[in-house]
Order: sequence, then structure tokens, then C-alpha cells
Amino acid sequence: MAELAGRQAVIKIDTTSSGPGVVIDGVDNHTYKELCDMLDISKYGNEYKNRIGGLKDTNVTLSGNYNPSDTNGQLKIVPGDFVWLQVLPDGTSGKKVKMIVEDFTLQAPVEGKQTFSATLQGTEAPTDVSA
Repeated sequence: MAELAGRQAVIKIDTTSSGPGVVIDGVDNHTYKELCDMLDISKYGNEYKNRIGGLKDTNVTLSGNYNPSDTNGQLKIVPGDFVWLQVLPDGTSGKKVKMIVEDFTLQAPVEGKQTFSATLQGTEAPTDVSA
């Protein structure tokens, strides 16, 4: 298996499931998580917890340099809106997920650059995609 440099990653966004997606400009960090609720099924007499998997989930956090002219990328990240996000670790293949935007934050410290961050929550199962 070949290792990948973070700089190879690409994040795309679209407002329809069938679109090719548009690269979100300025992203310099992301976290893609697939999760599963853990259900405790322990009973009297167990020395250790017993668990089974429950509902699965996906969430993504993004951050980077704010670009107010990125109308088809950053400005499509609107809290409450549904979007299709593609997370492509090698720039061409990865996961595509329908998500709802939880938050979009701008930061502008007086001594530094303006940045954005966003959190998105999955609403369907992720699918494999090749760009």
C-alpha cells in the first residue's frame, strides 16, 4: 500500500447527487469519519462489557483559507442545507456522501489570515467514487 501526502487530497461539493462536484477552494485540513453506535448488551455475570454495533454514521470537518469568491464551493456550505460531498484522499478516488451542513464558521484574527471551518453530518450511507 502506498502512503499518501495530505496535499494530494481533494474535497468536492455539489447540490445534486448526479453532479461531478466542484473543488472547494482553500481547504487545507479535513477529517472524514465513519462511525458506529456501540450498544452495550452486557448482563449479570459478565466480567467485561459485551457490545454489538448499532446505527452507522459519517461526519466530516473541513477547514482552510476563506475565499469569499468561491461561490460554487465554500459559499455552498450553508447550515441546514443538504449537499453531496466527495472526499478524495488521492485526488481521484474516495467516498461520496449526502450530508447536512451543521455549521460554518469564519475566523479573522487581527494578526492573521481569515479562515473557515465547517462540520457536516451524513444522511445516507457513503458510496465509493472515482473522479
